[in-house]
Amino acid sequence: MSIGYGLPQLLMGSPWVGIGWDEAVYASQYAAHAPPAPFSAPRARGVPLLVAPVVAVTDSVPVLRLYLIALSSLGLCAAFAVWRGCPPASVGRWSAVTGWWWCTPTCGRPAAPPPGARSTCPAAGRHALPG
Repeated sequence: MSIGYGLPQLLMGSPWVGIGWDEAVYASQYAAHAPPAPFSAPRARGVPLLVAPVVAVTDSVPVLRLYLIALSSLGLCAAFAVWRGCPPASVGRWSAVTGWWWCTPTCGRPAAPPPGARSTCPAAGRHALPG
């Protein structure tokens, strides 16, 4: 499942897409090679911590993208781990719907809040089901 989620991102050239302004703000908070960009109150505080291990070592955007693709793929796998007690067919259907959603190839790579928030949806859905 994680490979099926991360592979389209790699094949569509996602690691080599340039960095946007929001991503630059998040990445700059712990970057060793540049001063931090202004960080306003409505920004998600966890994203800079998420990218800190990479941006502290390198300023390479493809390395950051590959790291985020791997992290979001593992997050999706962890979110579906709570579904283990369900019938395999239902887990397969939900993972296919979530992993192959139309915006999936663009959601795993940015240094922005949506990938983490989206990865928790399957786990929350499982806990809402009876049994």
